[in-house]
Amino acid sequence: MKKNANTGNESLIAQNLSIISKFSWNYIYAHVKNKDLTGVTYNIIGYISQNPQCSQDDVSKSLDIDKSSVAKIVNKLVINDFVKRIRNDADRREYKLTLSTKGKAIARDLQNVTLTWQKLVTENISESDMETFNRVSEIINEKAKELK
Repeated sequence: MKKNANTGNESLIAQNLSIISKFSWNYIYAHVKNKDLTGVTYNIIGYISQNPQCSQDDVSKSLDIDKSSVAKIVNKLVINDFVKRIRNDADRREYKLTLSTKGKAIARDLQNVTLTWQKLVTENISESDMETFNRVSEIINEKAKELK
């Protein structure tokens, strides 16, 4: 195992991640068309968009949201015609989730706004620095999952 290079800046990681998250969501909320949805709801719509035919259990595990919260949110999304539930033929107790036309429009809007924000905040960062940032972020993310 590699030894950490203690630079005195370790405490900045959590602070910087928190600030980045806050500003990114502020930007997203200011620019998305549908202002009635929450961050968690947008995360679920984004996940279903990227993983069509996923189950509620998949959403819960991947986004680290408890199953009852996912069930409540998905129910609201179904009622508001953002998500469709399709019974799984292989397991009649399970439903697969897919986005409705309305849900796909929100997912596209969210993706466009998110990509615009990412381009704006990274425009003066070199490609190699972004590769390093992404690689280090993935390592931190995996370690954080282990520690939860």
